[in-house]
Amino acid sequence: LLRPSADSPAAVPTRTATSEPATPTPVAPVVTRTAVPGCARGATAPPAIYYGFGLTEGEVVIAFNTRAGCEQIVCEQTEVDGDGFWVLRVAGDNVCGVREGDRVIFTVDGQRSDVSALWSAGDAPADAQRGIALRED
Repeated sequence: LLRPSADSPAAVPTRTATSEPATPTPVAPVVTRTAVPGCARGATAPPAIYYGFGLTEGEVVIAFNTRAGCEQIVCEQTEVDGDGFWVLRVAGDNVCGVREGDRVIFTVDGQRSDVSALWSAGDAPADAQRGIALRED
């Protein structure tokens, strides 16, 4: 705002800023999963990353924790892409309650794979090129 001084030749009117009520911006709801007592953890740990190739586009891969009481809780799920690739990131604070050394099992379109992994923070498949083969070639 400009205010006239005693030396100014003409008085300049002062303006007061007016504010109009702000229009609220819509916020999309955040989808949360409900923790199951005894399964979910509070501490955050880097995710274990599981991935692989050789499946059919559109198939659904799901990871489950096998610890008693938590085995029916989906840790993560993903759909196989057009290249047959899938990837799951299972964090330590996941609702399925994975802890160091818990066994994670996988299903493909509801059929349990013979393959499993021991969960460890920051873990990744030993074969970085191929990942995990959930079906035999």
